Amino acid sequence: MTEVPFFLRKPGSTPPQKTGFNFLTGGYGNAPEAGQSFVIDFTWVERERDKLGRAWLGTPYAGWENDNEIVWANMVLGPDSRAGNEDKLKANDIINKKIYGGNPNTGPVGPTVAQTAAGIKAELENLAGLFGINERDWSDVSMQAAKNYWNAAMIRDAVANAITIESTGRAGLVKNVITKSRDLAANYFVQVGDEEALGWAKQIARGEMEEESIVAGMRDRAKAQYYWLAPAIDSGVTLKEYFQPHRQTIAKLMEVSEESVDFINNPKWNKVVRHVPPDQEGVREMNLGEVERYVREQEEWKATGNAKQTANGAVAAIGRIFGAL
Repeated sequence: MTEVPFFLRKPGSTPPQKTGFNFLTGGYGNAPEAGQSFVIDFTWVERERDKLGRAWLGTPYAGWENDNEIVWANMVLGPDSRAGNEDKLKANDIINKKIYGGNPNTGPVGPTVAQTAAGIKAELENLAGLFGINERDWSDVSMQAAKNYWNAAMIRDAVANAITIESTGRAGLVKNVITKSRDLAANYFVQVGDEEALGWAKQIARGEMEEESIVAGMRDRAKAQYYWLAPAIDSGVTLKEYFQPHRQTIAKLMEVSEESVDFINNPKWNKVVRHVPPDQEGVREMNLGEVERYVREQEEWKATGNAKQTANGAVAAIGRIFGAL
């Protein structure tokens, strides 16, 4: 078992014993000759972490075994070490700065690894709730994060990686992004799949993307698909707003709800948006007069009360003309 340095041991405690650590071979056995100059070589650090962690478990110094320099300094200052004075001074300097914050007369600075893990776990659970991730145990992830000094971005990334399509069923960021993406797609007459929207949600969760970027992306996609409507889109209106008068006209003449008039998936009404005039080149949208004439050409319109009223009105008008004659 690795010995806790004398200046870290609790008063009255008995230090555990160990054999000498050979810095040249990276293992226990014969210690280097006295005065041997030590170079900070971290190739063996990983093998020492668990031993040092067990020695410090339950002490105020738990967690410091994750710092390469602390591991090195601990070995240099151990009773079996034959390191030279230069390395011992260097090791003491590392301990004083990192563990005591530069003042060896005070207690160690910073929380233990368990305390750090508890704080990270709370943050992971908070982010999971905000993102809408299904409930899960974050204990292992939080301990890994504490031992490896994860920063805020790495913590967010771990939660973002847990996002799945099932997260759309829970209140939170993912559901909001999916819903917003669907609404924007409908407003700009474009198609967006749930998997694509889920990718945006993950990027937003990681902090790699802002929600405003979705709006900009939808506008660019709409301008690419409906290039003749680019000026209208650049003016700040959505295509849903731009074609609202067209939708109202169709709904009134066809005697249906406005919501049932689909300019995206119904090829009949998509021609209102993608109108190709027979006597002109290029594509444009229909004007309202063209919309009225187009609707009256549809077989479905002829069965409406609107069509019958129009026909009756025409018959009455002809009767009045002939009656006048």
